[in-house]
Amino acid sequence: MSDIRQPTLDQILVAQRCLTPEAADRAMRLCQDGHDRLDRILTRLGLITERTLAEALAAHTELPLFTADAFPTAPVLPAQVSPRFLRHHRVLPLRHADDELTLAMADPLDRWPLEALAYATGARVRAVVAASGDIEAAQDRLYGSEPNATADTGTGRRIALRFRLTVARMLDRIGFGRFYLLGCQNHPRRQHWTGSPPASKTWT
Repeated sequence: MSDIRQPTLDQILVAQRCLTPEAADRAMRLCQDGHDRLDRILTRLGLITERTLAEALAAHTELPLFTADAFPTAPVLPAQVSPRFLRHHRVLPLRHADDELTLAMADPLDRWPLEALAYATGARVRAVVAASGDIEAAQDRLYGSEPNATADTGTGRRIALRFRLTVARMLDRIGFGRFYLLGCQNHPRRQHWTGSPPASKTWT
């Protein structure tokens, strides 16, 4: 079976004529030099708007595009999903009904948060696309602002989550898998396996 590589974000934007090849090359060089995530570089340089970026990703993935007026007025599954996990992966649960969780994603090319949330909640996860700024504003409104919270570059984020998902599946044997994966703070024995001091209320 041949290995079919999925197009990268810059390739998608060039193919959809949202970005010139020259602008994509310029942004990719900055990204590879460790300046920031590619999407953030593109918007900060004024090469693309968050809305156009979300529209391009929705068109490429054939997923619905949601705007902020469709976002919830209260946190969805707050006891099962930590704000830190949501901020780190730039996702936001929109609704949970009939065993289905609707999840807004700024980066629908990253499938690991979908798998992690399906595993942790036991629900079918339906992805939709939303602008990164809309998701971040909703997170601040629903969970409180966290100025120092930043997201890793895509590769580092995916590797970290893949590792945590693997460990969580192993910890399932002793009943700790879901708590480990999403960083829930309610498990009575969490201090014994997170390395956090007993008085701590927040996972790192």
